[in-house]
Amino acid sequence: RLVVKTPIPAKREEDEPLHRCAKCGVRQRPKILWFDESYNEALYRSKSALRAAEQCDVLLIVGTQLTTGLPQRIVSVARTGGATIIRMDPLVDLKDASSAGMLHVQGKSGEALPKIVSELRKFLSEPLLAPLADLPCATSSPAAGSALKACRAEQAKSPSQAS
Repeated sequence: RLVVKTPIPAKREEDEPLHRCAKCGVRQRPKILWFDESYNEALYRSKSALRAAEQCDVLLIVGTQLTTGLPQRIVSVARTGGATIIRMDPLVDLKDASSAGMLHVQGKSGEALPKIVSELRKFLSEPLLAPLADLPCATSSPAAGSALKACRAEQAKSPSQAS
């Protein structure tokens, strides 16, 4: 199996050549779904995408108008799982029912995504916050019940001091 990096797109769409297999010269089909086809695991990783959507915290939608079944199902599954859904598109129609409950980034993905990645990298390079200290009454040891009662009794004896 030969894997070839996707070529840089032509400046004008009409100058874009059909991709051909470097080994045999046969035209390669674009990674799209034709009208008489359906999504499947082998070609589109549809089941894997749905499983990932079930577990995601954030779903970023880029490059689809959500007009076909699988993208719609992925959004529905992610939404049911409580994920934050962010849709990136230069044209945002907030009256469109499919946009309800989503955050929107209005912009072209080629311009907005590099900025988002840059900001995420800055965020990830920041030092971690110090862990919160355990409160004396918030213990999870086997003797937690009696320790908690003793702690609360001690707190009840001493009046709280305002700072």
